[in-house]
Amino acid sequence: MVKLGFSLYPEGQDLERMFAYIDGFKGYDCERVFLSLLQLGVDDKETFDHYRRIVAYCQQAGFRVFADLNPDFIKKMGWEDDLIGRAAAFGLSGIRLDESYDDDQLVELTKNALGIQIELNMSTEPDLLDRLRTKGANFSQITACHNFYPRRFTGLGTTYFQNISQAYSNYGIERAAFISAKTATTGPWPVFEGLPTLEMHRDLPIHAQYKWLAATGLVDHIIISNQFISAEELASIVQNDTMTFDVQLSEGLSEVEVAIVTEPHAYRGDVSDYVVRSTGHRARYSQARILPRQAGQAVKRGTILIDNQDYARYCGELQLALMEFTASHKTNLVGQICDYDLPLLDLLLPWQAFSLNPVIQGDSHADE
Repeated sequence: MVKLGFSLYPEGQDLERMFAYIDGFKGYDCERVFLSLLQLGVDDKETFDHYRRIVAYCQQAGFRVFADLNPDFIKKMGWEDDLIGRAAAFGLSGIRLDESYDDDQLVELTKNALGIQIELNMSTEPDLLDRLRTKGANFSQITACHNFYPRRFTGLGTTYFQNISQAYSNYGIERAAFISAKTATTGPWPVFEGLPTLEMHRDLPIHAQYKWLAATGLVDHIIISNQFISAEELASIVQNDTMTFDVQLSEGLSEVEVAIVTEPHAYRGDVSDYVVRSTGHRARYSQARILPRQAGQAVKRGTILIDNQDYARYCGELQLALMEFTASHKTNLVGQICDYDLPLLDLLLPWQAFSLNPVIQGDSHADE
């Protein structure tokens, strides 16, 4: 299962608040913490110790801390002579080199004896992996993480994200990407337009961002990029292995129609361009009383359909529309996938299990 992660920006925050925030993630399948050290100054011992105490608290809670470094920071702090040793002494599990060393330096870093992971910037340069392999890098100590993008219209496109993530996945490297919380109040920059990896996620509710990334199968960790997410928004993230679509149901559905919608479903393997078919429970409802409720109606992508009793042997079959068409009177329109979950349809595979989660217009999921 994909694991959750979170980001910390400790500067100017008291320890008690930071510790309480870290504690809030203990009930989740959570493993990684992102931390930027770029703003630390060599003469600011108080802030340095503040960060180190927070890193130690994360360690005690069972979280691995990966820190953002660059050559300027490393030189400024005097870590050049023993980067790995200094990182380990600080309590880090991995170092993210935003401004990458040259290939030979990276290869040597991956061979460290302290188990410090060397995290690559996964948003650029996938051919780096080929060069590192040729030079004999230790891939068991390489991870990769995408960037987040504070400025609107600069986040990654979906095709680029999938292609480059697949390139890293082919090497078996642990991978991570970022999602953005609407209620979070703190980030690394004074820009408040979200901090997602993908541009398509910028205005989506966080649970929809999480579901999409998890459904790609291309990342192992999904990290909340900004700090102080509310407990309510955090609780909206559901970690499970079944693709779940939030849906809004039509008014006046019968008990049978509601029961069918809330059944476990699976995408039938003989694929249609028009609909996702779920037929595994059809026999159970073949004699059910499902009255026709509409004449032929226009269907759009994400419309939920159930064949009624006029369709005889198909009675009770559920379908998800993949494109626009006109449904006959033998099929009832029973609901609609929420707009924010429509991108999941592109990731649903034949024979894959899925479920439909009815939400009420105006609740915290439906209107985020």
